[in-house]
Amino acid sequence: CVVGDGAPVRELLVSPDGARAAARTEGRVQFLALADGTPLCSSDFHGALESFSVSPDWTRMLRRAAGSEFFEIDTATGEVVHRYSGHSYGVSSAAYSGDGRRVVSAANDMTAAVWDAEPGAELPLLPAPRDGGTVADFDPDRGLLLVVPPAGGVAVADAATGITARSLRGPRPGGDPPLFLPNGHVILPVADPPDLVIIDGSTGKDLRRLDVLPSRLAAVLPGRGGILGRFKTEGGDTLRVWSLTGDEIGTVGIPQNTHRFALSDDGALILTANSGTQTASLFDVRTGRLLHTLQGHSGYVLGAAFAGPGRCLTTGVDATGRCWDTATGRLVAVLPWPRVEGLRISSSRDGRLAWIFAGREARLYETATGRRISQVDTPVEIEFATWAADGTFAVFVGRDGVTRRRVPTDPLDAGRRALPRDLAPFELNELEVGTAAERAELVRAWVDSHPSATALTRRALLLIREQRFDEALPLLRGALDIYPRQRDALVFIAVAENERAKVREEGSEGRAGCVAEGLAALRLAIEYGLDPAEIGKDEFDVLRADRRWGELPER
Repeated sequence: CVVGDGAPVRELLVSPDGARAAARTEGRVQFLALADGTPLCSSDFHGALESFSVSPDWTRMLRRAAGSEFFEIDTATGEVVHRYSGHSYGVSSAAYSGDGRRVVSAANDMTAAVWDAEPGAELPLLPAPRDGGTVADFDPDRGLLLVVPPAGGVAVADAATGITARSLRGPRPGGDPPLFLPNGHVILPVADPPDLVIIDGSTGKDLRRLDVLPSRLAAVLPGRGGILGRFKTEGGDTLRVWSLTGDEIGTVGIPQNTHRFALSDDGALILTANSGTQTASLFDVRTGRLLHTLQGHSGYVLGAAFAGPGRCLTTGVDATGRCWDTATGRLVAVLPWPRVEGLRISSSRDGRLAWIFAGREARLYETATGRRISQVDTPVEIEFATWAADGTFAVFVGRDGVTRRRVPTDPLDAGRRALPRDLAPFELNELEVGTAAERAELVRAWVDSHPSATALTRRALLLIREQRFDEALPLLRGALDIYPRQRDALVFIAVAENERAKVREEGSEGRAGCVAEGLAALRLAIEYGLDPAEIGKDEFDVLRADRRWGELPER
C-alpha cells in the first residue's frame, strides 16, 4: 500500500498488531489500514506539527505543535478530546506510559510533568454555575458550590454539573460573600445592620445571629474549630471566636499589622502572621494569652495555618514555609521555595501535607520532613485552597473568583526539576531580608549555584561593559543552552561580536567569523520576537556594513 497523501512523510508508527499505521506529514497525522492503505481518519493542525505519540491501545494520540500546549486526539475520529496546558514555554515532547494511564511531557521551560490520562487532565476545571453568578465558596466533601446569583442572594449548586440545587436567600443589601461551615450550614455576613447570621444549608432558615456590635467586621474565617472573625474597634483589632453553633468562645487582641490568622481544629489556639515583623504568634483562645512567639523567618511573615494536632505552619517573604510545634514553639521543618516571594499555605486535615502557593504556582510538601512531593501551575493566580476530607485532592480557587481547579495530591509527581530563578538584589532590599552584606552574599551564592539564563546574561553584560568580550561570550552561549529563546543573550552576542570584529584586520577570516556569528545571533533574536525597530541606528556599525545586514528579517 501507499502510505501518506502525497506529502513527504516525516514520521511513521505501526500498531503492535501490524494492522494500522500512523503517518506524520507537514501539519497532519493520517491513520490508515496497512492491508490496503485505506485512510481511517486524519488529524489536521494549522502550522508545523513537530511530534506525536500514540497510546498503547492505539485509541488516543498526543500531538504537539510549536507552543506551550499539547493535545489528545481520538484516533477513531481525529477529533481533539483534550488540551493539556501548564508548561510556561514550548513543549518539546510528550508520550504515554506503558499502561496508558499517565502522560509525561517535557518543555523548554526546563520542566517535566506527569499527567493523569484517565480523567484527561492534571488540573481539570470545575464547572461554572449553570445559572450564572459568582462562586463564593466550595464544599469538596459534599460536592457543593455556594453561589451568589446575578440578582443577589445565596444559592447552592451541584459542583459536578453547576446546576442550582436550591435557593437559600433572596437579594440582600450588601455584605461580604457567604461561606460554608464544616457542618453544612452557611455563615452570612450582613451589612445593614452589621451582623453575622448562621443559616441552615438545606432550608436557608436563620439558626443563630452572632452579636458583633459595636465592632466593625473586617473578615470572617469559618473552620473545623469554629468561626473566627476579625473586628476593628476604636481600641484596636480583635479576633473573636464562636463555636459552629454560635456560642462565643473567646477574644484575642492583635496588632493592626497582622496579615493572616488561623484557628486550630479544636478551637483552642489562634495563629497570627505578623507582616510588620519577622515573627508569628500563638494565642490561647479562651484566655487571650500569648503562648509563643515563633521566630526564624528572615523576612516578613505573611501566611498562617494549622497542620493537624500539635503543628502549625507559617510562610514568609524569605522564600520559606516553616512547620512549628504548637506545644513548645520549636521549629520542626523548613519548606523551601525557589525565590523571594509572598507565600500562602493550606494544610490537609491530618496535617501531613501542605500546599504552598504564590502567583500561579503551587508546591505540595510533607510537613514533618519538608520534602517536596509535587508541583503544579495554574492559568490564574491562586487566592486560596481547600482540601477534601480524605486528603486525596485539593481545590485551588483563582483570584478572578471564577477559576476553580481540582488538584490530586497523590502523587502528581511531576518529576519537575527546580527551575533556576534569578534573585534580583532590589527584591531582597525591598523585603528587608537579612543585612546588606547577607543580601549581597545571597545573590552571589544563588547566581553561582543556579545559573539561570537571566543571571548568566546579566553577568555577561557586566563583562561587555568592561570590554571583556571573550569572557562574556561563553556566558551568553551558556544562557542559550538553558533557554535557547533568550533574546537578550542573542542581542548581546551580536554586540560582543561587533566589537570583536573591530579589532581584527579587515578582510581576515577572524573578522568575517565575528560578523557571521553576530548576524546569525540577530537573525535568531528577530525570529524569536525582537522588533528590528528597537535596534538603534548607531549600534552594530561593523555588522551594518556587511551586505547580509539587508537580508535580516523585518520581523
